[in-house]
Amino acid sequence: MNPTRPRTRQQKTRTLLAALTTPVAVVAAGALVYQASWSAFTDTTTSPENSWQAGAITLTSENEGNASFAVTNIAPGATDSKCILVTATNGPASTVSFTSAPTGLPAAGLKPHIALTVTRKEATGAETCATATGTAVTVANGTLGVPNVTTPDYSVDTHATTTTTKYAFTFTWTFTPTGGVEHNTLQGLTGGASFTWTMTTT
Repeated sequence: MNPTRPRTRQQKTRTLLAALTTPVAVVAAGALVYQASWSAFTDTTTSPENSWQAGAITLTSENEGNASFAVTNIAPGATDSKCILVTATNGPASTVSFTSAPTGLPAAGLKPHIALTVTRKEATGAETCATATGTAVTVANGTLGVPNVTTPDYSVDTHATTTTTKYAFTFTWTFTPTGGVEHNTLQGLTGGASFTWTMTTT
């Protein structure tokens, strides 16, 4: 068993220096951090409370939900026209489509023999269906059975705020027996159609 040698003066001095050096290094490091934290100017800017809201669209027509035509007791050659005002209110850019679908039984009936032409005009300001001065565009040109919709969609421009646009649709029909059919065979027959406008955001 070796006895522990007493520490020399030199060893004690080294230990004391090491003990003194550690806190000095910590203090110096802290001083550097403190100095770095206060060595630059700072500033910030924000954009608070951002929000999003969906736009809204509405589409209405005269006689909405009800028939616009209830024609009875007609003979070959009869003709007439009627205007239906459609009003589109929108914020987002949208299109409105027009469709005509045959209805009623029998499957044919008078539908192939009622010629139908539909035109559209834009109405501005206080213009009504009857006084619309916009350029007429043919929307459909066929029969109740085959309406032959040629221009189904039209655009409703985008607006920064909700805006209302009116369109006058004029329907002109003529009872015209076709296909060499015997006129007397058409007596008492009926034919119908449903007209639909659909507004869709783009």
